[in-house]
Amino acid sequence: MYFYKKRSANLTLSRLDDLKRLQNVGVVLDNADHSYLNSIGFTNLSTDNDQLQSLRMLSYGRVDVAPMSELVMPFLAQAANIDISTIERTPIKLYDSTLYIAFSADTSDAVIAQWQHAFDQLKASGRYQTIFDQYFNKEIKITHNQVILN
Repeated sequence: MYFYKKRSANLTLSRLDDLKRLQNVGVVLDNADHSYLNSIGFTNLSTDNDQLQSLRMLSYGRVDVAPMSELVMPFLAQAANIDISTIERTPIKLYDSTLYIAFSADTSDAVIAQWQHAFDQLKASGRYQTIFDQYFNKEIKITHNQVILN
């Protein structure tokens, strides 16, 4: 999860504390980003209802930066009808995020083992990487159980 800015913005940012001097940092109301930034003393947070709205506000210049997932950003830009080349990732990482499948506590170990086996087979066959490449940036590769972003 990195902070993004308009490419045309004349902002020099390298550390999280640099964001405290900005006029508006766009975040989704009551999500983890909002809660964390608020807890470490950010007083310049501008809240939106969802990430799509935050991206639009960034594009319109109504906020200076907004945190977004690298994996999700291209899809948000497309959904918001925003040319992604007008938005730029800053070097400021808010946190790393891991995606996973969760099961109910009463799901049997046998069912979970079946899911894991099917997933392992999908990865071993190369089909997982093919599907991933179809939807995500070609510079993103899967190695073992990690997503590597170049």
